Amino acid sequence: MRLTGLAVIAILVSACAGPVRTISNLSAAGGGQVYPLTADQANAVLLKAMLTAFPDSEVERAQVPAPAVRYQARIRFALDSHIIVATAFPTVGLKDGSKAIDGYVFQVSDSGSMPISGANRAEQLSSTLHTELASYGSPLPQNAARK
Repeated sequence: MRLTGLAVIAILVSACAGPVRTISNLSAAGGGQVYPLTADQANAVLLKAMLTAFPDSEVERAQVPAPAVRYQARIRFALDSHIIVATAFPTVGLKDGSKAIDGYVFQVSDSGSMPISGANRAEQLSSTLHTELASYGSPLPQNAARK
């Protein structure tokens, strides 16, 4: 009986630990797509995308060193929960192949015990984020020398 109880606890604990996945706008060549935005614009894009993707969840600004920007939302169902995080990292892009332009690369990651619905919501956030970013124009390639 005692061994059965321990086995049930072990199964429940392992079921609640999910993988951490990352969706980013890194290109196949390994360089990021840099959007030439200010810190305020990057913040506004992330916040709008998060509020659009998670209208029924609390969206919180997470603490990261400035000038990076990060927001997260937690979704729940019964005993399961999942955290979806969107981050904007400052970097330098190249305009016309040689002119350095400050901007941001964006990343969406998720983790938790809802691997199917959580992953779907992270993909939805990534799509919403890309739609928001499209209004700011085309991204620039990342400056390989100054990542």
